[in-house]
Amino acid sequence: NVEKDVVCYFGSIGPIAGEVNSETSISCASPANIAGQRIAGIAYGAGDFAVYQREMTSFTYFTPPEITSITPTRGLQIGGTSVTFTVTHGQAFNSHYLPFCKFGGVTLSASYRDDYNGACVNPSIQ
Repeated sequence: NVEKDVVCYFGSIGPIAGEVNSETSISCASPANIAGQRIAGIAYGAGDFAVYQREMTSFTYFTPPEITSITPTRGLQIGGTSVTFTVTHGQAFNSHYLPFCKFGGVTLSASYRDDYNGACVNPSIQ
């Protein structure tokens, strides 16, 4: 059964169990690793013998940004306060790491201002 034998490799780490999402999609969760580029690949088959191996590709680990400021630090209960934040350290925002804000149990996408700044509008908590 191919679905039970999907595995991924991230550099020297693997095999990592994967899953078949559809006829054209396979996924694996990347394991923790230090920042840098790794060769990654997906294989499926029976046991140690892969009957199909996809061409290897590049996978880049990066250090997540660190929040250095949030302004303002309070807002109105009715919502509508624009909250801006700045990050430093590591790789900042890009097409793979987009900012978000969480107010209590509400998670919102943030607006992207530049590589190191974003903003969210706080929701109403009434």
